[in-house]
Amino acid sequence: MRALFNDRGRAALDAAQDFCTTDALAYGPLRSEDLTADGSSLGELMTGPVLGPLTVANTVGFTAPVAPVMIVHGVHDASVEIEQSRLLAQRWRAAGAVDITVREFDFGTELVPEFDHTATNVAAYPEVIGWIDRLVARA
Repeated sequence: MRALFNDRGRAALDAAQDFCTTDALAYGPLRSEDLTADGSSLGELMTGPVLGPLTVANTVGFTAPVAPVMIVHGVHDASVEIEQSRLLAQRWRAAGAVDITVREFDFGTELVPEFDHTATNVAAYPEVIGWIDRLVARA
């Protein structure tokens, strides 16, 4: 797998093993094509012969969770598109999940676009705590 990446890409892979969510910001905007050995995008590699089977085997959503789940996501999240959360909830429900709560937050992030993803976590905090309180109360 490492052979699919150039020196810069392999360095990024090594660094990413210890990344927290915000650590990736230190790299600034990256194009995956600049990290691969042949200039392919990461998306192309993820569906190719080497990474494709690993991607399929590790795709979340095809096994229903047995515990309640709450998904929170910002509608305008540019880091992780909202459709990923929508698809995950759809797959889990199709797999038989019965207690999936989805909450989408629709607020602009144009003032501080770097926080488009984490801002939803902050905005969702009070609602998530209430959701957890209700779960504990009914247990």
